[in-house]
Order: sequence, then C-alpha cells, then structure tokens
Amino acid sequence: MSVTDKVPGPSGDSPPPKAYGERTVGLMIQRVLAQAGLRRGPKKTTGYYVALVEDRLRTSARRTWLVLGLIAVLIAGGIALSVTLVWRKPNAPVYQNTAFNYGEPVGTGIAASNRFNVFLLAGDRGAGLEGFCTAFAVSSNLLATNAHCVREAQGAYRGIVALMNGTAGRSYSVTRTLAHPGYVQGQLSPDVGLLEVAGPLPTACTLAQGPHLGSLAVGSTIFVYGFPARLSTLVAPEATFTRGEVGRLTTLSLVPGDSSTNVLIQHSAFISGGTSGSPMFDAQGRVVGINAGGYAQSGTTLTGYNYGIRIDVVMPLFASFGMR
Repeated sequence: MSVTDKVPGPSGDSPPPKAYGERTVGLMIQRVLAQAGLRRGPKKTTGYYVALVEDRLRTSARRTWLVLGLIAVLIAGGIALSVTLVWRKPNAPVYQNTAFNYGEPVGTGIAASNRFNVFLLAGDRGAGLEGFCTAFAVSSNLLATNAHCVREAQGAYRGIVALMNGTAGRSYSVTRTLAHPGYVQGQLSPDVGLLEVAGPLPTACTLAQGPHLGSLAVGSTIFVYGFPARLSTLVAPEATFTRGEVGRLTTLSLVPGDSSTNVLIQHSAFISGGTSGSPMFDAQGRVVGINAGGYAQSGTTLTGYNYGIRIDVVMPLFASFGMR
C-alpha cells in the first residue's frame, strides 16, 4: 500500500492521487522554470519541462563559453600588444623638448639643435689663423668659454675670430673679452669668461638655471661639444660630440658642498686640447657647465678624469655686457 497526498481540484473533485515525492519534484521543476525564465503551462508533462530546461541550460552554457572565449581573446591580444610595445621600445631615451626633433634619441637631438651654436676660436700670431679653443653662443652677441682661453686670446694673438661650426667661412670678429676676476692660472678656480662678437648670432644655447642645476647629480649623463685640436680644420670646422657621466660634484676646493657651492663638475666625456670652453649639456639639452680640462698628476693627465665649471659661475659676468 502506497502513501498518497490528496489535493482538492477546482471543481471540488479529488484529482488522481500523486505518488509520494512527485509533488516535491513538481515544485523543484517550477523553481527551475522560474530561474530559466519559463512558466509552467497546463497539460505538459514533467519530461517536457525537463527537456526545455536542459535546452535553456545548454544555450546558457554556450553563451557562457562564448563570453569566456571573447575574454580570453582580449587578454591574449593585450599581452601580445604589451610584448610588441616592449620589443619596439628604443634603446635610447627619447627627447621631447620643443627645441628638438620629437622622437629622436637624446644625443642626436642635442647635437642637431646646437650645431650652429658652437664656435672654433682662432687667432693670428702673424702667420695666419690657428685654432686654439672652443666657445658657444649664450646671446645674440656673446660667446662663453674658459678664462684661460680668454687670457690666451688677449696675450698671444693679434686678432681673434669665432668660426661657426658646420659652415665654411662663416666667422665673427671678437671685439671684446672678459675673464672671470677670480681665475688663477694653474689652480682650480673660476675658469670661465666671455667674448663679445660683431654679431648678431643667429641662435644661442639654452642655459640651465636654478632647479635644473640643483638636479645635476653623480651619474647624470652629460654631453660635450667642441673642437679637439688635432681634428679641427679652419676651412669648414666640424665639432666633435662626446658623451660621459658626472663622476663627482664638489666645490673648487675639491670638498663636497651643497647645490649652491658644488660648481666643479668631474666628468668622463672624452676631451683633448682644443675642447677647452666647450659647452656641457645635460640630457634635456641645457648647458650645465663649461668644459675646462683634465686632472693631472705629476704632469700626466688622468684619462677619463676631466672637469668643467658650472654654468652659473659665468652668469654674473653678463652684466658687464649689458645683460641680466
């Protein structure tokens, strides 16, 4: 004998008895139908609804797999794009200052933007011109260089001209010279000076000031642009561009100071005779110093241990030429 449930029908008549558990199964089917977005209609067997729900579930599963597939494709595409960008990243940093050609490597942009700002200084001893130092434009009629170059110009030559880099025969007569009053020959001192020319000069270098100079640190990249004596020619002078790092920053007494007194820049860029007075650029293309020479011991120059004077040391001299 089976246990049965009796539920009154709409007319009050008793429907056929249901086996134990069938009512529970029916409620479960109804719940599943609701979750699947279906309603149970009359005169449909349980098997019909089971099949319908299974079809909905299969459709939902297909949609789920489709979404997961799309997500996987997007993730794979993102990874591939990232790998491509890393692979294509240039080895050299890219310079973006408006004074440079956007997208060019740092050194290339600095050299190109300052090619006509660098000058070969040449003097006449009586037998024709000979080159002796480098200078660079800081205004429409002023060139910066070393004090020892200014002293040589004042004492060894009858007349001085500045020959523009990258040109043939474009020269400017030097009309006035000024060495830093604190310069002492043979000692680490303010080895900077100015030359006034019969201009006007077409362009000038950008000089680092204030916080830019304060950000110069050991390990900073610097570039020197000047005329090695053995490689320079007076017919069509072409300067040499070299790269190095700042090795040490000290005062002129070779002791560490602070950002206001560390005006002696030790660097490793290659230099030689004739590059005295060359501009020293930072990685943003600003002049941070004036190359002055190399350290020597017992009369022998220490290769790779060179130094320059920070550019702000020459700035007080601008007032003597009416500049601020």
